Amino acid sequence: MELNNKYQENLAPERKSPNLIDEGSKVYSPQKLQALKTATVVNQLILLVTELLLILLIAFNLKLSNDVSRLDFKLLSLKKDLTEVVDVEERAVALQDSVTIFNQIKAANPKISEKLKLIYDYTPGEVVVDSLSLEGNTLGLGLSAGRGTDFAKFVVSYLNTKKVAQINLNGAHFKPTTNSYDFDVEVLIL
Repeated sequence: MELNNKYQENLAPERKSPNLIDEGSKVYSPQKLQALKTATVVNQLILLVTELLLILLIAFNLKLSNDVSRLDFKLLSLKKDLTEVVDVEERAVALQDSVTIFNQIKAANPKISEKLKLIYDYTPGEVVVDSLSLEGNTLGLGLSAGRGTDFAKFVVSYLNTKKVAQINLNGAHFKPTTNSYDFDVEVLIL
């Protein structure tokens, strides 16, 4: 059996992995090793700085996006406020025109002015008198209001005076362009 083992040892030669790199090139000089270490450190620093710059750019972009969103919201709010101011200005001009017409009529005829005083004293501020006519004891009014409830305030205000016998609604129209209502009424004065 000993012979058999010897024979087997010769049959299975010792295996070594092939070495593709020449033995002489594996040894680096200390200068080459130091340069390799320095290049590795520099590459890592460049990578770290690049990552930090990327993070800063992303954070800056998020902040700018947030600021733009806040400014857009503020701009919309200011636009809404400006629209409301313009609406109030238009109503004030219309009211001033109505007061001017009223004062002209009052100055022209004092008897009529007593009947027209009803308009000045009892028309709610939300309702604008666009036109008026007076025939005997019937006062014809062309009115405009922002809401239907404003017209209801007008009716209640006039009927509570005890100077009005009845109010006839001759027509009502919604104006979608101005989002308001027009009313044609006849007021029978006592």
